[in-house]
Amino acid sequence: MQKRMAMAVMVIFGFVALAGAVEFPLEQAKADPRQTTLPGVQGSTTMILAKKPAEIRNAPAASSKRPLYGSITSSEKGKAFLFRLDESKAGRGYDRLIIDFNSNGDLRDDPVVEAEKLEGGEEAQGFEQRTFGPIDTPAKIGAWATSIRVTTLVFNRGQATGPAAIAGQMQVAPASYLVATVELNGAKEKIGLVDANVNFALGDAAVRETGYAGDVILRDRDGSGGFDADQLATESEAFASVVYFGGVPYAVTLADDLKSIKIEPYAGPVGELTADGFDKAQKLVLGRQVGKTWGRLTPQASNGVLKVPEGKYFVQSCSLGAKDANDQLWGALGSQEAPRQTVEVKAGQRAALAFGAPLELRTVARRPAGVTSLFTAPKLDINVEIYGAGGERYLMFFKGSEVLNPPRFKVVDTEGKQLAAGQLEYG
Repeated sequence: MQKRMAMAVMVIFGFVALAGAVEFPLEQAKADPRQTTLPGVQGSTTMILAKKPAEIRNAPAASSKRPLYGSITSSEKGKAFLFRLDESKAGRGYDRLIIDFNSNGDLRDDPVVEAEKLEGGEEAQGFEQRTFGPIDTPAKIGAWATSIRVTTLVFNRGQATGPAAIAGQMQVAPASYLVATVELNGAKEKIGLVDANVNFALGDAAVRETGYAGDVILRDRDGSGGFDADQLATESEAFASVVYFGGVPYAVTLADDLKSIKIEPYAGPVGELTADGFDKAQKLVLGRQVGKTWGRLTPQASNGVLKVPEGKYFVQSCSLGAKDANDQLWGALGSQEAPRQTVEVKAGQRAALAFGAPLELRTVARRPAGVTSLFTAPKLDINVEIYGAGGERYLMFFKGSEVLNPPRFKVVDTEGKQLAAGQLEYG
């Protein structure tokens, strides 16, 4: 159920000169029960269905007139954990969950998990959300037991009657993770390893084919002792083939039982990326070509450059930010799933990386598809698209923890008469 993850390390320009591996013990930690997810961790999402799966052969009598079903995927090929949502009282809401963790098709020998109590009454509405857990599971990651938190969203309660009807969706998030304190080159940092895609395995890299869904590394960058959540997710990064400490990339190997993590130098060829905006990038994530696919790399600049493995790169996401006179952080989040432009880094050489400013604002006006009636006024969709120098598109802007509303616009004729007005959507 585990994968061994090798992460590369380059220490000097061209090739690595440092030697020696350091092994750090891993311990298990529980997520804060007040948080539904860990920083930067989305978890996995599955559909809630009206039809009972044929694999569920036995189950306790349901209180609900319409119990709901689904499955949670596992890392083992072809294996999934089936579940049923039920009501403690008919019409009260789906507040009971049974998961077939032993995969025997019999829900009678599995515990019933009660949802957290809703504030303001228990009566269900047409749109209902419930949270369950933490739920201890029999699935193990290495030598460690696991636990999850489940959030259900039922939005089609009364109409989900057909054999393929979708009644809602379920988000499954990890409620436990592994931690270690890493000391390298005189610096100390607490890290966390999270089964972020909740497939009960650890070491899944984020690649394009899976929608960049993989595991996550938490980083206590500010030394607070915890992992802080913010708009930029600055204390989390994708589990990838390269990880950085103090601006230096390191190779990491997980023990088979996941009781330790080994960090050692990598002797492969490296090059450097230079840019003008590293000081404005609160967080920079590069797409890195790995074989025939694209993975993720979250580098750290050292002395104004990024030391990276040789290969092709593009700006996968970028968080720009700067503080005003009141120490308030203003920022923008941009991303691109597929590369609009790439840069190649060769061993022992430097290449320029473009991202961020200058931002390009494109005002786009399109007529909606379809036939326009002769008896109605023509319609026009007006929007603004904002792109950075690396092709990344910026869709969210914020001030502190506040997400800023898009700007408003108006359309005027040649005489200055206002014809229409509205609000842009940043794409």
